[in-house]
Amino acid sequence: MFKNSSSKFFVSIIIPIYNDEDVIPRLINEVLIHYKNSELYEVIFIDDKSSDNSIDILNKLLLNNSYSNYKLILNQKNIGASATRNVGCKNAKGDYVAFLDSDDAWHKDKINIQIKLMQQTNSFISGTCHAIISPNRLKTEIDTIYKEDQIHFTEIKWPSILFKSPFCTPSVVIHRSVLDKYKFNENFRYSEDYDFWVRSSYEFKTIKILKNLTFTFKHDYLSNSNSLSSNLYLMQKALTLVRFNLIKDQKYSIIYKILIITSIVFEYFKFSIRFFKKFKLKTSQLVINRNLK
Repeated sequence: MFKNSSSKFFVSIIIPIYNDEDVIPRLINEVLIHYKNSELYEVIFIDDKSSDNSIDILNKLLLNNSYSNYKLILNQKNIGASATRNVGCKNAKGDYVAFLDSDDAWHKDKINIQIKLMQQTNSFISGTCHAIISPNRLKTEIDTIYKEDQIHFTEIKWPSILFKSPFCTPSVVIHRSVLDKYKFNENFRYSEDYDFWVRSSYEFKTIKILKNLTFTFKHDYLSNSNSLSSNLYLMQKALTLVRFNLIKDQKYSIIYKILIITSIVFEYFKFSIRFFKKFKLKTSQLVINRNLK
């Protein structure tokens, strides 16, 4: 089993909440139970002006399960994911900050594994691989025991990060010193996480743990879109804006700026492939539905 980190640490777990009444019970009963009332953790919930019963359900579950190491912050208006995470970071007291979305989950030793490797490698940002699983596999995945020699990592470096986002937000743990200098860009509704990683990793050593320690249950949101290309287009637009902002920043060399431009071209190539795959899938579904009528 993976041993505890040799150095003491205090971690703030930041969880945005927005109309999540259906997933909050799993979050409290199956994921956060591993951090309940620990002196090493605080859990910060930030509700982004939910219109359902999320807060009532959350308060009831926290009370019934006798949680004490948590804060609940209520946004006065809906401000979006970036600003909500910034609110959480501002109120966090931890040496490290971990991000978790309400509908995602972690391996029970995830944070300890990450922080131990961060301390060993003098890294300031870390993420993990993640897997999409069915809810009935959650307990098995969470409780899997890993030996230390089973955990491997790679360093995330410039300029490779220009061509691919290294990890998803719920997998990330960040040292406090990074958040003292960088914030999530509140002008972005899409790709705000990639914008943060690409800017901060230029200055702070970043690693990725090559093990699925983060789990998601989300379906492909594009399949529920009223417009086939709407989300793809908005994501692509945001990714392009992230890179244009990098080009305008004087701290990057001419060589890096050429690579940034190259990454824009590469990203549009990937966008075209994703769009046509979705178009083909949507067309096939329409044909099948028509034949069934």
